[in-house]
Amino acid sequence: MRVFFVDRQGRLLRDAVVSEGDGQSVTLPIATIVRQALAVRAAGILVVHNHPSGALAPSSGDRIATRALRRRADAAGIALIEHLIVARTGCSGILAASLAAS
Repeated sequence: MRVFFVDRQGRLLRDAVVSEGDGQSVTLPIATIVRQALAVRAAGILVVHNHPSGALAPSSGDRIATRALRRRADAAGIALIEHLIVARTGCSGILAASLAAS
C-alpha cells in the first residue's frame, strides 16, 4: 500500500509504502498514515493498493478501512483525496464509487 502526501496545491510532499500485503489482504495502518501526514504537514493524502485477483470492486474491508481512515484524517484536518484500487483491468476509486452510488 502506497500513500501520497500532498500540500494544499496538490504538490507531492512525500510518498511512502506504508504496508505490504500477502497476496490476499493488506492492512491499512491508519495511525501511521495520519502520523506521517502530520509530520510532513500534508493537506491531503491519496492511498493506493492493488488487488492481485484483478477485481476492481472494493471489498467490505476496503470500504470499512477507508471510512475509518477518512474519520481519523478529517479529525486531524487532513483530506482523504481518494483510496484507489489498482487491478489488471484498470483502477477504481473507493470514494468516487461511494459518491456515485449515493
